[in-house]
Amino acid sequence: MKRIYRLQSIGSSLYVALPKDWLKKFGLRKGLAVEVFVDNDGFLKIKPVSVSEEEQEKIRKVEFTVSDPRGIYNTLIASYLQGIDIIEFRFNKVMERTIRESIEKARNTLLGLEVMSEEENAITLQVFSSNHGDVRELIRNMSKIARSMYLDVAEALLSWDISLANSIRFRDDNLNRLYFYTVRTIRKQLTSSTLKESILKLADFRIIAKVIEEIGDEAKHGANIVLEILHKGFKIDKNDSNYLKNCVKNLDMLYQEIIRKALSTGFNVVELYEIMVQCHELLDKLAKRRDIVRERPSTLSYLLAEVYAVYEAITAYIYDVASLALTPL
Repeated sequence: MKRIYRLQSIGSSLYVALPKDWLKKFGLRKGLAVEVFVDNDGFLKIKPVSVSEEEQEKIRKVEFTVSDPRGIYNTLIASYLQGIDIIEFRFNKVMERTIRESIEKARNTLLGLEVMSEEENAITLQVFSSNHGDVRELIRNMSKIARSMYLDVAEALLSWDISLANSIRFRDDNLNRLYFYTVRTIRKQLTSSTLKESILKLADFRIIAKVIEEIGDEAKHGANIVLEILHKGFKIDKNDSNYLKNCVKNLDMLYQEIIRKALSTGFNVVELYEIMVQCHELLDKLAKRRDIVRERPSTLSYLLAEVYAVYEAITAYIYDVASLALTPL
């Protein structure tokens, strides 16, 4: 509940009373210490130094009685994203092979998920992660993976590198794992009594993480198109090669600047307008080239037009991130 407190003047200093409910919650009294700091949004925050973050973090446990094993994987994903720490499944009979396969699939997808105990008709998994992760750094790492993917789509196509195109698809798995972990970390921090970021900023980061994950999906789609081009033995002519290089270079400059601003100071209104104009110009450039290429009567032209469509979609996602990077007035 929000309350407004008036500043009091004592000598040359200003003071404000702390809410009694908050003091009671943490057992604070005269003489005990609190930590005062300014967060990334410029808000003043107060934290009892006697209460460690580890003590404040509660272990959340959930139990399921499973009648249909087909829901195991999705249940694990949902529980993980909700910030559940211990997940226990109980079965009416001995665990089937399909159940073990679903659990192993989830373990390969979710960072920190491990089997803690296993019986004939029950299994317990625990997530070994906390709410103390640096969300900005997690998103920064996600952005680096996604960037390497979309850059290598063009590089694999223009250098005729099949192994590089294949590696993009595998990197998408790593990006997905990091995305799930980032969402979990954000949810855990939202339920923590010691928020490192404002709720609004965490909500923005949740959307940005999702957009970056979708950029990775587009890059994976682009890699599949490139593999089809390469397996058919097609090669891109010099004009198309130079045009694509130029578009990807412009896209990359926008991407790096927008991610940097989104994770730091943000854009002022003028800067945001200018960066959005640049995004629109690149979108128009990609769309026009896609239409021109598609008019050519060949399989290569159709596939190359699809590559341009991939970069068009990625540019649109970058635009979405920029819209979340406006500095609060």
